[in-house]
Amino acid sequence: MSDSIFFLLMAFCALYWAVSVGFLVISAAATILQPRLAARRGTRADQPPVSLVLPVKLLEQGFARAQGSALDQLYPRFEAIASAVETNSPAVETMRALFKEMFHRGVRYEETGGVHAAALTDGRTLLQHAEDIG
Repeated sequence: MSDSIFFLLMAFCALYWAVSVGFLVISAAATILQPRLAARRGTRADQPPVSLVLPVKLLEQGFARAQGSALDQLYPRFEAIASAVETNSPAVETMRALFKEMFHRGVRYEETGGVHAAALTDGRTLLQHAEDIG
């Protein structure tokens, strides 16, 4: 009886070890392949256009980093739109600076030298509109 319990315990330990090693191999392979897959995903030409709408209200800790991360996309056809009710808030000023930095770093800005159109609204009326800005 004790030999059969010992055998079952050994079999369970061997199975547990084999499964653990399998997960380790899968994890290592995923770690090696992840950067290659991520780079390929962000540069494929057949991706649909992406529009990102960023509601802007309060300037809290980490605001610039979070918004900058959202704006730092690798999509070939990407547009970002910021929406705010208060046009003179510190958060809006931070977004303006981030957009300015994004356009000067962006691939589309390098290709075209500008943006086709932009608009500023208070949520009810159109305050400002510009065409062929750069």
